Amino acid sequence: MTKSVARLYAQFQPENYKLEIEANKTSKTFAGNVQITGKKVGRPSKRITMHQCDLTITSVRVVKRDKKGDVELPVVRINSHKSFDEVRLHFDQMVYPGTYYIEIGYSGLISQQMNGIYLS
Repeated sequence: MTKSVARLYAQFQPENYKLEIEANKTSKTFAGNVQITGKKVGRPSKRITMHQCDLTITSVRVVKRDKKGDVELPVVRINSHKSFDEVRLHFDQMVYPGTYYIEIGYSGLISQQMNGIYLS
């Protein structure tokens, strides 16, 4: 059975991004951090899936925000699925619909291909 690329907006709906990127022209690499605020929607699950392509995830922090206060959810596993251009953040506990803050550190290569960060 093969899986097709899913529309991830039906699971997590980003509302705001803060993106930082630092490029190194000499080594043709980059590193950065993205802070995403958004809503988990749909059925509860033990993971949040996002699109990414050829990134190395170096750190992840997930915080559920609600009226009771912020609660950090420990990420127990990070899976990158290259064939679907996805990264899956796995948790020991169920992730319920609501507002979340996700911070991801990453690095990658500046490529010759015309996607992501590329030479021009």
